[in-house]
Amino acid sequence: MIESKTYMKSIQGARNRSAGALFEELIESSLYIHRSRGEAVITKTPEPIRIISRPDSKGYFKACFRKKGEADYKGVVSGGRGIVLEAKSTATGKLPAGTVKGHQRDFLDASLACGALVYILAWFGGPDTYRISWPLWRNMREHFGHSYVTQEDVQPFRLPRMNGLCPDILYGIRNGGKS
Repeated sequence: MIESKTYMKSIQGARNRSAGALFEELIESSLYIHRSRGEAVITKTPEPIRIISRPDSKGYFKACFRKKGEADYKGVVSGGRGIVLEAKSTATGKLPAGTVKGHQRDFLDASLACGALVYILAWFGGPDTYRISWPLWRNMREHFGHSYVTQEDVQPFRLPRMNGLCPDILYGIRNGGKS
Protein backbone atom coordinates (compact mmCIF):
# COMPACT_ATOMS: atom_id res chain seq x y z
CA MET A 1 0.00 0.00 0.00
CA ILE A 2 2.83 2.42 0.84
CA GLU A 3 4.49 1.76 -2.52
CA SER A 4 1.20 2.50 -4.26
CA LYS A 5 0.85 5.87 -2.49
CA THR A 6 4.46 6.75 -3.29
CA TYR A 7 3.93 5.74 -6.91
CA MET A 8 0.76 7.85 -7.17
CA LYS A 9 2.55 10.86 -5.66
CA SER A 10 5.35 10.36 -8.17
CA ILE A 11 2.86 10.25 -11.06
CA GLN A 12 1.04 13.36 -9.77
CA GLY A 13 4.37 15.19 -9.42
CA ALA A 14 5.31 14.33 -13.01
CA ARG A 15 1.90 15.55 -14.22
CA ASN A 16 2.26 18.80 -12.28
CA ARG A 17 5.75 19.43 -13.69
CA SER A 18 4.53 18.74 -17.21
CA ALA A 19 1.50 21.01 -16.81
CA GLY A 20 3.67 23.73 -15.26
CA ALA A 21 6.08 23.54 -18.21
CA LEU A 22 3.20 23.87 -20.69
CA PHE A 23 1.79 26.85 -18.77
CA GLU A 24 5.23 28.48 -18.80
CA GLU A 25 5.45 28.01 -22.59
CA LEU A 26 2.05 29.69 -23.04
CA ILE A 27 3.18 32.61 -20.87
CA GLU A 28 6.50 32.91 -22.71
CA SER A 29 4.70 32.96 -26.08
CA SER A 30 2.38 35.70 -24.86
CA LEU A 31 5.27 37.75 -23.51
CA TYR A 32 7.14 37.39 -26.80
CA ILE A 33 4.14 38.77 -28.71
CA HIS A 34 3.74 41.70 -26.30
CA ARG A 35 7.44 42.52 -26.56
CA SER A 36 7.42 42.33 -30.37
CA ARG A 37 4.51 44.81 -30.38
CA GLY A 38 6.40 47.18 -28.08
CA GLU A 39 3.78 46.78 -25.34
CA ALA A 40 6.02 45.38 -22.59
CA VAL A 41 9.33 43.82 -21.69
CA ILE A 42 8.66 41.07 -19.15
CA THR A 43 11.12 38.25 -18.50
CA LYS A 44 11.25 35.07 -16.46
CA THR A 45 13.16 35.47 -13.22
CA PRO A 46 16.00 32.93 -13.12
CA GLU A 47 16.25 30.68 -10.09
CA PRO A 48 19.04 31.88 -7.78
CA ILE A 49 21.39 28.88 -7.81
CA ARG A 50 25.04 28.29 -7.04
CA ILE A 51 26.90 25.65 -9.03
CA ILE A 52 28.87 23.38 -6.69
CA SER A 53 30.46 20.93 -9.17
CA ARG A 54 31.90 20.97 -12.66
CA PRO A 55 29.71 19.62 -15.45
CA ASP A 56 30.24 15.93 -16.21
CA SER A 57 30.63 14.52 -19.73
CA LYS A 58 26.85 14.80 -20.27
CA GLY A 59 26.73 18.41 -19.07
CA TYR A 60 25.14 17.62 -15.70
CA PHE A 61 26.34 19.39 -12.59
CA LYS A 62 25.36 19.78 -8.95
CA ALA A 63 23.82 23.02 -7.77
CA CYS A 64 22.02 24.40 -4.74
CA PHE A 65 19.68 27.30 -4.22
CA ARG A 66 21.41 30.46 -2.95
CA LYS A 67 18.21 32.04 -1.69
CA LYS A 68 14.48 31.66 -2.04
CA GLY A 69 13.11 32.73 -5.39
CA GLU A 70 11.19 35.90 -6.14
CA ALA A 71 8.24 36.29 -8.47
CA ASP A 72 8.22 34.23 -11.66
CA TYR A 73 8.15 37.19 -14.08
CA LYS A 74 9.16 40.84 -13.78
CA GLY A 75 9.28 43.70 -16.22
CA VAL A 76 7.79 46.93 -17.42
CA VAL A 77 4.78 47.79 -19.56
CA SER A 78 4.72 50.55 -22.15
CA GLY A 79 4.54 53.85 -20.31
CA GLY A 80 7.09 52.78 -17.70
CA ARG A 81 5.07 51.02 -15.01
CA GLY A 82 6.56 47.93 -13.42
CA ILE A 83 4.75 44.61 -13.58
CA VAL A 84 5.25 41.47 -11.49
CA LEU A 85 3.61 38.13 -12.27
CA GLU A 86 3.52 34.93 -10.22
CA ALA A 87 2.35 31.87 -12.19
CA LYS A 88 0.39 29.09 -10.48
CA SER A 89 -1.09 25.99 -12.07
CA THR A 90 -3.00 23.00 -10.78
CA ALA A 91 -4.52 19.79 -12.03
CA THR A 92 -6.71 19.37 -8.94
CA GLY A 93 -9.27 22.10 -9.67
CA LYS A 94 -8.28 24.20 -6.63
CA LEU A 95 -5.46 26.69 -6.15
CA PRO A 96 -4.87 27.23 -2.42
CA ALA A 97 -3.76 30.63 -1.16
CA GLY A 98 -0.73 28.87 0.32
CA THR A 99 0.74 28.16 -3.11
CA VAL A 100 2.18 31.66 -2.81
CA LYS A 101 4.87 31.14 -0.16
CA GLY A 102 5.85 33.65 2.53
CA HIS A 103 8.95 34.98 0.76
CA GLN A 104 6.92 35.38 -2.44
CA ARG A 105 4.15 37.23 -0.56
CA ASP A 106 6.75 39.61 0.87
CA PHE A 107 8.15 40.31 -2.60
CA LEU A 108 4.71 40.82 -4.15
CA ASP A 109 3.67 43.14 -1.30
CA ALA A 110 6.88 45.18 -1.66
CA SER A 111 6.42 45.42 -5.44
CA LEU A 112 2.83 46.61 -5.00
CA ALA A 113 3.94 49.19 -2.41
CA CYS A 114 6.42 50.56 -4.96
CA GLY A 115 3.63 51.02 -7.52
CA ALA A 116 4.04 47.93 -9.69
CA LEU A 117 1.12 46.08 -11.23
CA VAL A 118 1.11 42.73 -9.38
CA TYR A 119 -0.86 39.68 -10.50
CA ILE A 120 -1.20 35.96 -10.06
CA LEU A 121 -1.58 34.07 -13.34
CA ALA A 122 -3.71 31.00 -12.66
CA TRP A 123 -4.11 27.97 -14.91
CA PHE A 124 -6.29 24.92 -14.30
CA GLY A 125 -4.96 22.85 -17.19
CA GLY A 126 -7.59 23.81 -19.76
CA PRO A 127 -7.58 26.40 -22.52
CA ASP A 128 -8.12 29.39 -20.22
CA THR A 129 -5.73 31.48 -18.13
CA TYR A 130 -6.82 33.85 -15.38
CA ARG A 131 -5.12 37.03 -14.11
CA ILE A 132 -6.00 37.84 -10.50
CA SER A 133 -4.78 41.02 -8.84
CA TRP A 134 -2.44 40.42 -5.94
CA PRO A 135 -4.61 42.34 -3.41
CA LEU A 136 -7.60 40.15 -4.33
CA TRP A 137 -5.54 36.94 -4.10
CA ARG A 138 -4.01 38.00 -0.78
CA ASN A 139 -7.55 38.51 0.61
CA MET A 140 -9.24 35.58 -1.13
CA ARG A 141 -10.93 34.31 2.03
CA GLU A 142 -12.79 37.63 2.36
CA HIS A 143 -13.59 37.80 -1.34
CA PHE A 144 -14.41 34.15 -2.16
CA GLY A 145 -15.28 32.83 1.30
CA HIS A 146 -12.49 30.25 1.36
CA SER A 147 -8.68 30.03 1.18
CA TYR A 148 -8.49 28.66 -2.35
CA VAL A 149 -9.84 29.53 -5.77
CA THR A 150 -11.55 27.33 -8.32
CA GLN A 151 -11.92 27.96 -12.01
CA GLU A 152 -15.53 28.98 -11.36
CA ASP A 153 -14.39 31.54 -8.75
CA VAL A 154 -12.02 33.28 -11.15
CA GLN A 155 -14.19 33.37 -14.29
CA PRO A 156 -14.40 37.21 -14.18
CA PHE A 157 -10.60 37.28 -14.53
CA ARG A 158 -10.35 35.02 -17.60
CA LEU A 159 -7.96 36.37 -20.21
CA PRO A 160 -8.82 36.30 -23.90
CA ARG A 161 -6.40 34.41 -26.13
CA MET A 162 -4.11 35.88 -28.75
CA ASN A 163 -3.68 33.92 -31.98
CA GLY A 164 -6.23 31.46 -30.60
CA LEU A 165 -3.76 29.99 -28.10
CA CYS A 166 -1.67 32.29 -25.87
CA PRO A 167 -3.28 34.22 -23.03
CA ASP A 168 -3.36 37.99 -23.60
CA ILE A 169 -1.55 38.74 -20.36
CA LEU A 170 -1.77 42.51 -20.85
CA TYR A 171 -5.48 42.54 -21.66
CA GLY A 172 -6.88 45.71 -20.09
CA ILE A 173 -3.54 46.97 -18.75
CA ARG A 174 -1.59 48.13 -21.79
CA ASN A 175 0.07 51.55 -21.70
CA GLY A 176 0.96 51.47 -18.04
CA GLY A 177 -2.44 50.33 -16.88
CA LYS A 178 -4.48 52.48 -19.26
CA SER A 179 -5.91 50.40 -22.07
